[in-house]
Amino acid sequence: MTGSLRQGMGVSCLMDIAVENVPGVKAIPLVPSQRSYCYSSLGIRENFIPNEVQKQYLEILKKNQDLN
Repeated sequence: MTGSLRQGMGVSCLMDIAVENVPGVKAIPLVPSQRSYCYSSLGIRENFIPNEVQKQYLEILKKNQDLN
């Protein structure tokens, strides 16, 4: 998705994390009344050993999980 944005092929709604450190793609935040929220989940094997990017994603999920 970010590849087509880098090539000037339009506008897209992406989560903030999807555009971090992507050269040529700029995040423009929405005003609070126009924000859209989503849920994310991840299923993994019991013997799964995450790489560094996957570890970061798991930490984000842990920090932002809905505890209610």
